[in-house]
Amino acid sequence: ELKMSGLEGAALLASLKEHYRTSTSWLIFPRLMVALWKAHFNQVLVVIAGTVLEGIIRIGKPVVLMQFLMKIQDDDSSASMTTELYALATYLCLLGLGYVIVHHILFFYTMRMGWCWRQTTQALIYDHLLNADNSATEKFPKGHLINLISVDTSKYELFTIFMNFGWCSLLELIAILIVLIYMLDTASGFVGCMATILFIPLQVMIGRQFARLRTVT
Repeated sequence: ELKMSGLEGAALLASLKEHYRTSTSWLIFPRLMVALWKAHFNQVLVVIAGTVLEGIIRIGKPVVLMQFLMKIQDDDSSASMTTELYALATYLCLLGLGYVIVHHILFFYTMRMGWCWRQTTQALIYDHLLNADNSATEKFPKGHLINLISVDTSKYELFTIFMNFGWCSLLELIAILIVLIYMLDTASGFVGCMATILFIPLQVMIGRQFARLRTVT
């Protein structure tokens, strides 16, 4: 796990406390989440840039592969066509290599950011508990506080990994729709995208069932 020095941890805690004091909830995001975004703004920008780059590569690979397969089907065996095929094959290999590199670096960076979020949130909870009156802390069961510090804060490690796929997937869907309309036609493009969108309610339903089972057990 990530280990921070005392000075670095104190600086992150002070920054989070200040942003938590001045922040408010935004749309569906609670106040603490908004404060974490502000306190780790530079890290969030790096993750956004990496997510966009990964999405571009993910869309670019099938587009280049499609062009490569279309060129192979031509009967043209000239030197210029051979050079173009080698160029497309090189682009495809570079995109695959770039995707592996970007994906793993982004995964590590988002996991590292999740560790920072968890540790600074735990420090914020401890700070509030140490500064609170005994009568205020007695109102909360000890099990609730332990669960809040150990289990609930650990969810940041997964959230930071997948938080950007919500908006990035919409941009990728629009880009894929444009490619399908350009290569096929409007109706086929929308049908293909709608077939993907129809799986979202199913995933939401399954997620709610897992959440319900988790609360029972």
